[in-house]
Amino acid sequence: MFLGVVIGGRSVLERFYTHLSGKYGVIHARRLGKLRFSVLKDILSKNLMFYCLYVDMNYVLGKLGEIFPRTSKSVFLLAFSHALWEIIENEILSPHNIKEIYICKDVERVIASKNIAVVCDKYCLKDLADPVAWINLKKSRGMSRLNSEKQKVFELARKKVKDIDVRKRVFTTARTYLRRRPALL
Repeated sequence: MFLGVVIGGRSVLERFYTHLSGKYGVIHARRLGKLRFSVLKDILSKNLMFYCLYVDMNYVLGKLGEIFPRTSKSVFLLAFSHALWEIIENEILSPHNIKEIYICKDVERVIASKNIAVVCDKYCLKDLADPVAWINLKKSRGMSRLNSEKQKVFELARKKVKDIDVRKRVFTTARTYLRRRPALL
């Protein structure tokens, strides 16, 4: 699982989203089809900050299952969510003094903070981060058959998107979370 993150001021993101949705209709990678690279190129050309977190929830849940074999998956998901949110909050949100975020339904359960407002509005700003996550998924599956234009977009993504592999840290934090709460086990 890859989580894309786009950081910018709300008004800038809203204007940019309006521009892109007018140009392409939709921005979410799943619905873009062949336009994915064009949208990604437009997003990456903007002067914003980009992160992509490699999470691999199956890895984390599997490792937790090895250590705590009689614990339910719902408890593991709680620990996973807590651990992932802690990393997001400490490494991305706090350093940039972010007070509101836009998230997709896939990661809503990750939200565990009272300090950050989760916003759902007409702009669907969360969709701006989806192509950032998609390019890393595409990269993980191999990029060998790309034409030169798509290869340029891929190279732009390498330069502008800060990739962070958080699998092991999420696992370690989730394990600590569970060990400190034996009643959950």
